[in-house]
Amino acid sequence: MMNFLIISDDLTGATDSAAAFLTHGIHPRISLGFKANLNRQAAVEVIDLDVREKQVERATQSVRKVLKAESSIEGAECRTLFLKIDSTLRGHV
Repeated sequence: MMNFLIISDDLTGATDSAAAFLTHGIHPRISLGFKANLNRQAAVEVIDLDVREKQVERATQSVRKVLKAESSIEGAECRTLFLKIDSTLRGHV
């Protein structure tokens, strides 16, 4: 079961978020883009959607695809969803 799903707006944010888990011996799975399925075996899955510079409609659509896939996982118990945005609020919140 995946305990954490992190959606990031760029690669730097994705790797920064993933690094926090390494100090606890957890090896996150980082994906560049979303390919319509989530790794149900990963304790932490980080997806770089690269949406910071995209139009708001396209960014929203990308995040919705991930959330729809996440909600369809059978047998899902408790997961934490984290949306990583730029610390200076660039891009879409």
